[in-house]
Amino acid sequence: MTSARHLFRSFSSTTPVYISYKPKLMLSLPENLLDKALAILVEGIIGLDYESIDRATPLNLLSQKVETLEFVLQAFDSHVRKRIPPIRRQINELLPISKLPDELLQQIFLIARDVGYSVQRYRAPTRLAAVSWRWRSVSTSYAKLWSSLHSDLGVEATKLMLQRSKSAPLDLICSCKSKVKAKAFFNLLTPLTMRWRSLKFTDDHVDGLSLDFLAEQSFPLLESLTLPDLVEDESPDDNLNHYNLDIIAPLLRELEAIRHPLPLRLDQGTPSMLTTLSFTAAIDGIPFLPIDYHVLLTSTPHLQHLAIKGYANEILQEPDVAAPLQIDLPHLDTLDLDELSYKTIGFLISSIVTPSNRYPEVEVGYELYDSLSAMFSLPPVENSLIAGFSRGDRATLFVFASGLGVSIELGGGKEKRELLRLRPSDSVSPTEDLSIVTTMLLSGIKNLEVHGLSILQLGLGERFHLLPQLEKIRVRSSLLDRYADCRALEQVISLIASRSSPNQSSPAICPLLRHIVLDTFDFNLDCLLQLVVARTAERDGEFQNEGRLQLVELGEKFDLDDPTLKVLLGLAKERQFELHVGKLLDSD
Repeated sequence: MTSARHLFRSFSSTTPVYISYKPKLMLSLPENLLDKALAILVEGIIGLDYESIDRATPLNLLSQKVETLEFVLQAFDSHVRKRIPPIRRQINELLPISKLPDELLQQIFLIARDVGYSVQRYRAPTRLAAVSWRWRSVSTSYAKLWSSLHSDLGVEATKLMLQRSKSAPLDLICSCKSKVKAKAFFNLLTPLTMRWRSLKFTDDHVDGLSLDFLAEQSFPLLESLTLPDLVEDESPDDNLNHYNLDIIAPLLRELEAIRHPLPLRLDQGTPSMLTTLSFTAAIDGIPFLPIDYHVLLTSTPHLQHLAIKGYANEILQEPDVAAPLQIDLPHLDTLDLDELSYKTIGFLISSIVTPSNRYPEVEVGYELYDSLSAMFSLPPVENSLIAGFSRGDRATLFVFASGLGVSIELGGGKEKRELLRLRPSDSVSPTEDLSIVTTMLLSGIKNLEVHGLSILQLGLGERFHLLPQLEKIRVRSSLLDRYADCRALEQVISLIASRSSPNQSSPAICPLLRHIVLDTFDFNLDCLLQLVVARTAERDGEFQNEGRLQLVELGEKFDLDDPTLKVLLGLAKERQFELHVGKLLDSD
């Protein structure tokens, strides 16, 4: 304490010489003594009698006191700044998160980095490192945290992250919106292709950015590659840069290039590790031939998700397909075929074979010039996808302005699998296509739903005899032609009713039908009454068990005061079948 007070007297002395060297002496004191000295200085300065200072006070004395005050404030500020970080560190060490081991904290950092989709998530490691001394130490020592790089981060940030990522495999995201940033990004990373684990382009099109730097490169660690769409206005010479990449990536598992030709050559003798594959079916601008598909897909036996988009010129060069070739894909879960010619679609669904206990989901988009019947014209390979469609137990027919669509499903609820979805993308004649749909696809269907289409236009009444396993039919007719729709639907119901008697020489139509759902306008219930009488009669024979009608649902469009409806309600009690009017039980 004596030394501290002596120091204060030195600073408060009127002799200027003390001011010149005493600050350095003071700052060299030990921490405990410096604390006391600062306290005494502040106390002394605050205790100065400022009122006694007047115009008669010597100027040098005033200057000394000002300089002393400034020095004390600076020394105090510097001292406080030095003491705050250790105090904060002590406080942080008391927090629960500070008790986590470094390994667990690193995993939390990794999750925090991967949250979100914007470029800001790639700046997360730098921000985490700025939180505290320990977080900085933990984050900078974890190379994997710094291994995810985005082209929009900038050159300096990318260099820093590369330095801290050490030798960890790199996950790269490139935005093509800024060609300058993208080129600078790849200038830094092209020499490090041996470390690339994934590369993804986030934008649909490459705007003036050539992918030449990928050509004939080796990527020994690359597992995932997502390429951008081709630029539509590029010249043919520019497009060649995209076609001839020929990359080497033995560990590649995911390749998404749905509007881009295949960027690598697959050796038929060496099975690929690919599990996800999407691409445009063309080689150097020439559409795939059936043998090309066979070579490619037999080289990828581990595929789980396959999407193929047709090339623009394929329709002008439709391949001649004599017969399907067996393609075994035992792990296939989804198949998406879009803008391919009907011959190519037919070849693929007739050739791809999956195990009998596996139910891949197949989605097919077809165009104006296609015919559903032509898609299924090839004799399928045993256990091919087309044969698997018969496993479905529920089908939906629907018509857009573009044409007839079909959905075949297996199971229900969370276990539901959509075995097939045919979706039109241009105007197709539904009447022309329905025959093949019912004969080839719906013969084993138990539940049929007809949505938003014209019953009359589809001519369903002439084809219900092709649905021997049908147990439930649900009809929601079109508003555009509802009068004709209802008359056609009445004819269907009447036909089923007339062929429901065991005494008929002709075979029954839909002999297992037990559930009818009608959600239509202006429907005459007399034909339904006829069917109910025929299918609920108590007698031995064909309809007592399996063929007995058990449930009829009528939508809110039906009038409760209709006399025929009142008769139906009476029959429901008498013959013990369920009749619901209003809100449908199965309203999905």
